[in-house]
Amino acid sequence: MKICENVYWYREKGWMDANTFVIKGDITVLIDPGLSEYAWMKCEEMREDGIEPQEIDILLITHSHPDHCDALSIFKKYANASICLHSSQAEWASTISEVSYRFLGVKPRDFKADIILDDLLTKKMRLSVLHTPGHTPDSVCFYLPENAVLLTGDTVFERGIGRTDMPFGDEDALKASIERISSLDVEILLPGHGNIVKGRDKVRENFVFLMNLF
Repeated sequence: MKICENVYWYREKGWMDANTFVIKGDITVLIDPGLSEYAWMKCEEMREDGIEPQEIDILLITHSHPDHCDALSIFKKYANASICLHSSQAEWASTISEVSYRFLGVKPRDFKADIILDDLLTKKMRLSVLHTPGHTPDSVCFYLPENAVLLTGDTVFERGIGRTDMPFGDEDALKASIERISSLDVEILLPGHGNIVKGRDKVRENFVFLMNLF
C-alpha cells in the first residue's frame, strides 16, 4: 500500500510478524522484512504496487527481534541485497537473537552486516538513522526529512510504547528516546506494529499521550 511519495506499507500478517516498509527512490530500501513464513505474501503485495522484490538494494531493520528480522536471509538471497546495520545492531544482533529464542520460542536465523550504516544518502534519498535504545539496546528509528516520515519499529506505536520487560529492555532509555524523536517534524508515523499515525496534529497528540505513560 502506497502511503506517500516513494513510501509503501505492508501490514504485519500474524503473530510474530511486523509491519514491513519499502522506500523506493534511486535505490530500493526494505525495512523490517518480518517473519520468514510471510515473506512471499509480502512479495506479492509489493508486485501489486509495481515493486519487484528482486530489485531491492538495501535491507534495514529497526532492531534484532525475530518478528522484524527473521526474513532478512530470504530477501538477501532472493534480491542479492545488502544487509545494512547500525553499529549497535552489529554489536547486539547475535546476543539478542539467541535470548529472543529462549524468551519467544522463535529460532534465530543467522545474519550479519554487509555494511555498517549511520545514515543513508543518495542523489534522491536522505534517510537518517537515529539510535533509540529502550525496547532493545539496538533499536533505531529511520527518518525521511523530505517526506516528514518517521519509521519507529517498536519504540512507539499508535497509543503505545515498546515493551521493556524483555531481556535488555530499559524504560529510562526508552523514555529518553521517545523524548528525542518527539521533537522531529513528523507528518506520518510508521510503527513496527498496528496502525500508522497520519497528520502532524495526530502525531503530536500521540507523543503527548505516550509521554504521559511514564
